Parts: sequence; structure tokens; C-alpha cells
Amino acid sequence: MKESNYFQEKRKYPRVPYTLPVEYITQNGTGRELCRDISRGGLFLGTGDFKKEIYLGQDIFLNIPSRDRSNILKIMGKVTRVDIYGFGVKFKKRI
Repeated sequence: MKESNYFQEKRKYPRVPYTLPVEYITQNGTGRELCRDISRGGLFLGTGDFKKEIYLGQDIFLNIPSRDRSNILKIMGKVTRVDIYGFGVKFKKRI
């Protein structure tokens, strides 16, 4: 296997940097974290520490501000990644 193929991006949608705070709601509570990147399919929220209330497969509701902060996009998602840097969310549907 070629090394260039090994590290090839496997995401369906390209990610772009997005550094605004995003509010979220889970069954365990609420929070607000800085978004690191976003795509049509999901986002990654960076945290300064491990969030024990966030777990893999968990449903999550997101309030994502537009870049100019004039609108809020409300989306339901599912947590697909959790690590010491934050957590990733796959969008399920707009609410």
C-alpha cells in the first residue's frame, strides 16, 4: 500500500475551520465549547479537558451560530468521537 493512500481523507464532506462557541444539550446537561472545524456532515468541539458527561453514541442538540452571529442553526446530532481534545458530532437532522 502506498503511504499517500494510507493517510487519505475518508470523510464524505471536507472540513473547514470554524472557531465560534457552540452551545449543546445532552441528557446529562448543557455546555458551551469552541468549535474547531465544521462540514456539511458534522463538527468537532474542542475542550480543555475530558468531558465525562459526553459519551460515544449519545444524542446531542446543537445551537450553532452563523459566522456573523446573526442566525442560530439548531441541529440534532450523535457523538461519534470522544478524546482528550474534544468530541466529534455527526449531524442527524435540523430542528
